[in-house]
Amino acid sequence: MPGKRRKMDDASGKPSLESLFEEIRASLAIVKPVLAQIEQKEARDVAQALHSIAKLAESFTKLRNASDEIVAETFIDQLDVEGVGLWNMSIFMAKNDDVPTEVFAAVRYAGFRLIEAGLDANPSQQALVTILELSSKVGMAFAAVDAELADEVLTNAASYERSLNVLPHSIDPSAAQNRARATVVYYTSRMEAVGIYGYFTPKIQLSLGMEAK
Repeated sequence: MPGKRRKMDDASGKPSLESLFEEIRASLAIVKPVLAQIEQKEARDVAQALHSIAKLAESFTKLRNASDEIVAETFIDQLDVEGVGLWNMSIFMAKNDDVPTEVFAAVRYAGFRLIEAGLDANPSQQALVTILELSSKVGMAFAAVDAELADEVLTNAASYERSLNVLPHSIDPSAAQNRARATVVYYTSRMEAVGIYGYFTPKIQLSLGMEAK
């Protein structure tokens, strides 16, 4: 499942938000039909393709946050829709024992990164609650198959937990319950990683130190 050569859009040789978006869309068009009937022999290639999509989405997020380039709302909306679609697909996959664990984790990873790419620059408390819960679940999905990626995503989750922690608690019972659930999922994912590896990874140790300040 070979990837396409990335189009460079300026003299610096760096991709633009539009080119990243188009590459994500093209990659999704290739991998989504395969996910409908995944076979064990295809698992590695499919997982790698999903990881590539996740990295493209992460690059989109970083470029969007670091540049003054205007982002079309259609880009943001479609990335969010695609991310939610992949995440919902992973929910069905969780009920199917025939789906390889690495593919399940990769689908969640790509879904999370796409949803993250669609976040507002200043996300609401509910958006932070959602992304914290998703990132924590991705960390748990990777815990048994890829320690490095589990570390990466749980470090992201720690950042979202800190951002959420400085916001006042909502008086709305439903919002408060959602926030509490996301926080429990986050700490559970960290403890699960410790249970598997027997220690906190260096990045998680750093995030713990930052939380303690």
